[in-house]
Amino acid sequence: GWWTTLSTRNYGGGNYNGGGNGIYLNPLRSALGNNGVEITNVGKGFTQYWNATGNPTFATFTPFYQDLILKNASMTSSYISKVIDYSDNNVKVALRNSSVGEDEMVVTYTQGSPYVFTEFKNKDNITLNVCNAGVNSYQYLDLNGNVITSAYTGDAIILRMVQRHVGYITSMPNIVGGAIYEDRYFLINAPTGTLFTLAHNSHPDSIMMDQINMTLGSGNYLSVCALQNPSEASFYHQNGYAFMAKS
Repeated sequence: GWWTTLSTRNYGGGNYNGGGNGIYLNPLRSALGNNGVEITNVGKGFTQYWNATGNPTFATFTPFYQDLILKNASMTSSYISKVIDYSDNNVKVALRNSSVGEDEMVVTYTQGSPYVFTEFKNKDNITLNVCNAGVNSYQYLDLNGNVITSAYTGDAIILRMVQRHVGYITSMPNIVGGAIYEDRYFLINAPTGTLFTLAHNSHPDSIMMDQINMTLGSGNYLSVCALQNPSEASFYHQNGYAFMAKS
């Protein structure tokens, strides 16, 4: 099945340093690795097909980037992953510092869902690192569209990756041309009273805020969702706490 490698290999073979390619949820891709839980909006993705004359044609030829990396500070870089519940379209994966340790973080994946749901042992020091390659800049918004520049207390934050490199212009028969750029959006849904603090992490430009640090409010959970545009945020926020148990 789409998730079964998670039950046979640590990180499901999804650690890119180990040669894995992650789990495709459609529209999101996610992978487990030493640096945390990757969440990426792959968009149209990469498709190679043949036209009527038999010539290969390429669609977008998407570059490889990891959009977001989510991690709880209590997790070590050598944590262990274990499937703890599953159904045909749903899987829960516990992340533990040892085979007999407590669950530091639990990730819920559902095929076809725009969300990745996560639960945490500790509500403090949760970090979301934003990719610093192939992007012009970042913008953070609340649900009303107000720009956030430093710290914000609430239950959601919208991330805009400005002019994200998402692919290349292609033409027949197999020519790859100039780069394509689009804005990409993510919605992070959190408990009421969550403190979101923006910070610089590893971007070459020190003024770029490429990290969100979170202290969760009234609960120990959050969800990350791909958006087409910010106008969808209210709808996806209303449904952002409906954790899938079985499907």
